[in-house]
Amino acid sequence: MPFFEISKTGRERRTEGYLIPKEQTMLTHPFCQRLNQCLEHHLKFLKPGLREQTYARNAIVYQPHYQPGDLYYLMEGRVKIGFVSRDGNEVIVRIVEPGEFFGDIPISYGLKDSTIARTMSRSRIRHIPYLELNIVMRDDHELMRTFIAMVGEHTLQAYEHIRMLVLDRVAQRIARWLFIQVHDSPEEWVSIPNMLTHQALAGFIGSSREVVTSCLNTFKKDGLIEYNRASFRVHRPSLERFLLQSGLDLEELSLHL
Repeated sequence: MPFFEISKTGRERRTEGYLIPKEQTMLTHPFCQRLNQCLEHHLKFLKPGLREQTYARNAIVYQPHYQPGDLYYLMEGRVKIGFVSRDGNEVIVRIVEPGEFFGDIPISYGLKDSTIARTMSRSRIRHIPYLELNIVMRDDHELMRTFIAMVGEHTLQAYEHIRMLVLDRVAQRIARWLFIQVHDSPEEWVSIPNMLTHQALAGFIGSSREVVTSCLNTFKKDGLIEYNRASFRVHRPSLERFLLQSGLDLEELSLHL
């Protein structure tokens, strides 16, 4: 299977020799480039088991209690990972963006996962077979260290998310999420493309759509944000002041990003 990425002009840009398309390696995930470099040496062994799949919006990538077999890499789109209660309520614990891996925690322990992974938009995902990946990691210590570091990062993010759900008020949870989206921008007003719906944001922070809408309207009135159907912008200095006044340490929060 050749590796390529479709350019904006529609022409194929071949990236033969890379497990992850080369154009993707500088995106959001901090381990992407390192994993790419490590896995490049084992491409010949891994390549036969690789597959790429396009999912429609709201499609299930994996369901609760599935037996993990693949490491997933999101090339395009957005995926939410969460839990669904017996009455159908959903709590989102992670939102996966392009350039990020997921499915690493269950396969690292060899346990059935209790979460559900569902696409939030049309998504293109590369499946990396863990059986073959595990074989090459036994002899490649740098690859193993990189993989363990990624699992550790995602575990710490899960702990931080639980802490937020338990300790923070809803307005603080929303402000914290907004800060994660804009913290690395030097601009005073920062646009958030593909902003979550109020319902999706409510699922992620453990609240209701109505409460989220009310909080966002308050933020808008206080000058923290501006939004309409076409755009969503955050006034970063005002957001940072709100977080500081709420007792949150911005430096500590940045460490978990």
